[in-house]
Amino acid sequence: MSDVLEEPKMSPLANQQPLSWIRMASKSYIHLAWTKLRFYPLRGSLGRKPGRATQAKVRAREKYKKEKKMQRKEQKRKSKKRNEMKRNEKKRNEKN
Repeated sequence: MSDVLEEPKMSPLANQQPLSWIRMASKSYIHLAWTKLRFYPLRGSLGRKPGRATQAKVRAREKYKKEKKMQRKEQKRKSKKRNEMKRNEKKRNEKN
């Protein structure tokens, strides 16, 4: 028998320390800052904010408004034409 005791073999993962402790050990990180770290997107937001419409919805709304406006315009024109025809009819009847 040898006097040197052999350590039991362990998996490489069992030896690992938590990431925050590894970062603390390196000089470029502070443990407290690492644990309270928040990740923010670098450019712009990654999604639309609640309550904000997408561009497609904005375009659809504008298109709807335009169509409604054209319908109202058309109704006014038809109404005006109808009234004018009635007036002309009255005039014709008065002459007779």
